[in-house]
Amino acid sequence: MNEPENATDTIAPSTQPPTETTAAVNSSEPNKLLPFYEPIQKALADTERQIVQDLSSKEPKLQEIFSQSRHLSGKRMRPALTLLCAQVCGGIVPKHITCATIMELVHTASLVHDDVLDEATIRRHEETVNARWDNETAVLLGDLIVSKAMKLAASLENFDAFNLIAATSEKLCLGELRQEVNMGTIDLDEGVYYSIIEGKTAALIECSCRLGAMFAGASPETVDSLGRFGLHLGTAFQIVDDLLDVSGNEKVVGKTLGQDIKKKKSTLAVIYAMQCVSEQKRIEIASTIKDSENPAAELMPWLKRTNALEFARKAAEKQIVLALEELEKVDCSETGTDALESLKNLAQFVLTRKY
Repeated sequence: MNEPENATDTIAPSTQPPTETTAAVNSSEPNKLLPFYEPIQKALADTERQIVQDLSSKEPKLQEIFSQSRHLSGKRMRPALTLLCAQVCGGIVPKHITCATIMELVHTASLVHDDVLDEATIRRHEETVNARWDNETAVLLGDLIVSKAMKLAASLENFDAFNLIAATSEKLCLGELRQEVNMGTIDLDEGVYYSIIEGKTAALIECSCRLGAMFAGASPETVDSLGRFGLHLGTAFQIVDDLLDVSGNEKVVGKTLGQDIKKKKSTLAVIYAMQCVSEQKRIEIASTIKDSENPAAELMPWLKRTNALEFARKAAEKQIVLALEELEKVDCSETGTDALESLKNLAQFVLTRKY
């Protein structure tokens, strides 16, 4: 294993109870995630302070908008993955805090833009930026947050890391664009569906894991294994997210549901259901999606009858199995065993989450 950058500045994992700052990271979520973050409490609290610093303004009107954006992502899963992978590979150094902040900023920007595309009004139990202000404000805010992330990425003074972050941002946008141009194709090919979710969701989670390993001085093999872990984890995360959109409880999930089908986005469950019925039934399903005011509710009988929800859930389970297999290949440091266990537990959480 290579020496991490700034090895002398390694941040020791916290053994103290969760601080107020760390608890605030997930204040809008149940406490199920907090135990997974125990090995990185101090570093995650430092990351949260960095996020607050970057999403703040001295101008009261701008500060209100920035403050709203900070609450869009309650789980802080991407920065946590960066820090956990760092701890697995030898320890957290100051640049990991920067990397973790970048991942959360890029993710936050994508949520702001997603809410515009989906015409969503609620996220994390609060009004979205576009609902509270307008689409123009939301688009500009998302662009500004991405700019801040790229500025931070440049401060790492590491071309490989900057290139990875830039390439990941490109994948994210291509995934969203690929989804947009395939809107309305409800019998989408499964391969196209996976290319969409790998771009718009899994790529950023993969990047989070890779950055953690890279700046901890991990071997190329370990960096690749943790990257593939993140890719499979992110793919499973999006499949489950799509399931929650049609079968979740809006009060529990904390965001506007049913938007995927209403916006004619094809998900794995719908793709499978379309494969299981006759041409005439496919026409009926397409008509339901087109004309119904609540297509998700009307489609539910079709999805249950064809076992489409179970098919999608099993697909997510397969991705988690692949993710855990990658963790078995990781060269874990002596101080990284708790963090490695947290990565395994996070993988299981992705399958069982209700929000």
